[in-house]
Amino acid sequence: MPMLILVGDLQDNPALIDELAPLGIHATVVEPGFFRTDFMDNRSLADTGQQIADYAETVGKTRLFVVERNHLQPGDPVKFAQAIRVGPR
Repeated sequence: MPMLILVGDLQDNPALIDELAPLGIHATVVEPGFFRTDFMDNRSLADTGQQIADYAETVGKTRLFVVERNHLQPGDPVKFAQAIRVGPR
């Protein structure tokens, strides 16, 4: 049976599962979470360098979080890739 693995949320589009079923395609929703990758470093995120004091409690906290948590995310991308290759059971 052909299989479609979606990274995202089918709750916003549950009809997709019903539309694919007659075609013999099984859809699986994958919501992987937070992975240890380079996503939060300067190769992926741009920093203007300008910081506005009025945003210290919102964007400022996010900037600090990115610096502190980069490469410390709990998810293992290798294990996730292996799980996707195996598919649903």
